[in-house]
Amino acid sequence: MWEHEANIGETGSGKTYQAIKAALREGRRIIYINPKPRKGAAYTDVTRNFYRAWPDEVNREDIRDLVNRGIPVEFIPDNHTQKGMEQLRIIVDEAFRLGNLTMIFDEAAIHSPEGCRWSPAIEVAERGREARIKGHFIVQSPSALSKRVLANCNVLRVFRFNPLWTSAYLEGKKLDSQALYDKLLTAPEFSYILVKGGEVLEPRRE
Repeated sequence: MWEHEANIGETGSGKTYQAIKAALREGRRIIYINPKPRKGAAYTDVTRNFYRAWPDEVNREDIRDLVNRGIPVEFIPDNHTQKGMEQLRIIVDEAFRLGNLTMIFDEAAIHSPEGCRWSPAIEVAERGREARIKGHFIVQSPSALSKRVLANCNVLRVFRFNPLWTSAYLEGKKLDSQALYDKLLTAPEFSYILVKGGEVLEPRRE
């Protein structure tokens, strides 16, 4: 029930839409971390009931109140990476106090790059299950995201991807990256391949 998941794919492949849609369908409380808010994004329809929390307009108590009331929260970290990390430390700390929720990290490598000693995503990936927190991590280039995050993901979704950024990671997991690439290339737009427990399923859409 509290399995962490990773969505990998290029920009516009549908990976963010799928993560948000799935979290809403599961009916859990949601905190969605969005470091690159965009107007008119393709997933606007699924976030229309989210409370968009800008860092200078919201505090710990606000997050607690919104989540307890069952209102999905879209948190926008500061553009300055270090400030954003400090803000996310507070958000993650509050999430651990609350428990029983899903945290979606969009562009996860921004605040959880490979080689970093601590990150909000690492905290959730390594300790989230005991607090009943499900982490869903979204990334274009898996090599840019901390290995400590990906190592804790039980479920992997592969969307249309850039081979230069993704093939090495897939091959490292003993997956045939060329076969996955070819399947996704001919599958309907926004399709993904689910990999779970070593099983590779046929392309599907949300």
